[in-house]
Amino acid sequence: AGGAEAGPGPLLLTASADTTAKVWSLASSAVMATCHHPSYCYSARFLPGPDGVRGDTPQEKAASACLYVLTGCYDTFLRLWDVRAETVGESGAAQIVKLIGGHSSHVNSVVTDHALTKAYSADGMGQIRVWSLQRHALECVKEINEPEIKGDAVNCLRLDKSGKRLVVLARDHCIRMLDVASDRCPIVQRFSGLRCSQHQIRCDLSPDGRWLMSGSEDGQVLVWNVDTGELDASTPKERMPRCTGMSTDVAWNPAERIVAVCSFSRRHPILLHKYERDLLASEEMEEDEVRDVLAGKFQGLAEAFDKMDTSGDGKLSLAEFREGMTKLELGLTDNQTLRIFKTAAQGAEEIDKNDFIKRFGPPGMLAE
Repeated sequence: AGGAEAGPGPLLLTASADTTAKVWSLASSAVMATCHHPSYCYSARFLPGPDGVRGDTPQEKAASACLYVLTGCYDTFLRLWDVRAETVGESGAAQIVKLIGGHSSHVNSVVTDHALTKAYSADGMGQIRVWSLQRHALECVKEINEPEIKGDAVNCLRLDKSGKRLVVLARDHCIRMLDVASDRCPIVQRFSGLRCSQHQIRCDLSPDGRWLMSGSEDGQVLVWNVDTGELDASTPKERMPRCTGMSTDVAWNPAERIVAVCSFSRRHPILLHKYERDLLASEEMEEDEVRDVLAGKFQGLAEAFDKMDTSGDGKLSLAEFREGMTKLELGLTDNQTLRIFKTAAQGAEEIDKNDFIKRFGPPGMLAE
């Protein structure tokens, strides 16, 4: 599923392959409205009423911006839905206000500008269409047919806050940034390094617009400098978020230095990563701190170490250690795991299992 927060309001909008888009109450976790589609629904965005955003207070304005929903569906159509409580009623089913055609392939992504005056949609053949949102007209005002992505499915669109730069992630292992303020909509930047040819990989711009983050079919999470198009090298790869399978979607927190990463798996949790500058500056963790962090958890650790040791040599690489600690669900941050490994490894590339237990585990544990 894909999600979008209703500004500061207490609503969440999701789009899902179960053919629905749903509006949820964050306070109660209840479904407030359900938009039923004839096929997969890959994207959804909140919209205000025909008169635009109204209200005197921030709360009133946020609420007025979430009265309608625009969705993109596998059947090639966009749909405008009325999700106001008084129209949904007891059934919970939202009503279709408008059915919008124009795409020749499944619609994978829909995004709106900050002023909620335009919407951009993209499909499985690389076509991007621009729609007017004035009074819910939803008339196509421009078609963007970029030759580089013609015939390639577009997975994801993201628009910067200025509304002038459109990020386009296509299934050709490349992300492009278009200047949509220009009539020709030229490509002004390219971002390479991700793997994306078959699956619904998504990306996101940082709140300040300086960084672009994306998932990848090889499990990596990649970050680029928007101005230069170069991969950010300030954070080592072992400190970056990573999924055991594909990393399918990423999202920046609008206020905190936190990112969410998810994977295409029923059992894979949504991972939240927080940038901890002070911890990153310290390569190792004090040994007493390691013991405190792992206190009461060694019985499970000792039993799991044999499973972590996939090579069977009695030693654990960083990759084996990280994967094992994640599966044990000990509640450790990625930075804590990395610092524990560095403390135990003492400059080596692997840690010895028995030495680790002897140094940090309860007295006599090896004898057990």
